[in-house]
Amino acid sequence: MKLFVLPDCQQQGRGIKMDQKHYLFYQKQSIGTFWKNSFHLEKFFLICFLLFSLFMAGGFIYITFCSTDPAVAAPLLASVWLFLFPGMTFFCHRTVKSYWVFFQEHTVLRHGNYGYFTQKKIIPYEKATYILIGNLPPFLTPGNTNSSDWYHKKFGNYINVLDQNKSCLFTVRYSESILKLLLEKCSNAHVIAVE
Repeated sequence: MKLFVLPDCQQQGRGIKMDQKHYLFYQKQSIGTFWKNSFHLEKFFLICFLLFSLFMAGGFIYITFCSTDPAVAAPLLASVWLFLFPGMTFFCHRTVKSYWVFFQEHTVLRHGNYGYFTQKKIIPYEKATYILIGNLPPFLTPGNTNSSDWYHKKFGNYINVLDQNKSCLFTVRYSESILKLLLEKCSNAHVIAVE
């Protein structure tokens, strides 16, 4: 890994909207687009998950009819199935979607799990000391899992912004327009390119 300060950091970009969230690990797309662009492992997991949910639904229906009191067993098992499958899917979706940054005029509003708890924090641009760009994965991932390389492969490079203690202030997916904004707002930051 080679570190160096860029001699000229002016980048060309179309500009970004200051009134929108920039998601780190979520991308809105149709099922067809997801199926076309997703990895084989994602498709395999989705098929297995759907088959397992159907198998469990059939098993719960069979257990309900075999129970001594189907009127009690049916709502109980239906609740368990709803919690396990649609419920967990919704929970995972909300967790991934909860990581975003929102660029404001003088501050950055970040949301996500930076530590043990999900938090929303306002960060002044002046706190940024280092802007790391290049072939970089995100400095954090949903649920503090060790999946930064996977998200790097899926979404491309990330911009990691650090404070003077080299702690991560926030992470965002790389784009020239976002980098241009950060260069304008974070006037005291050093840009470091990682190869």
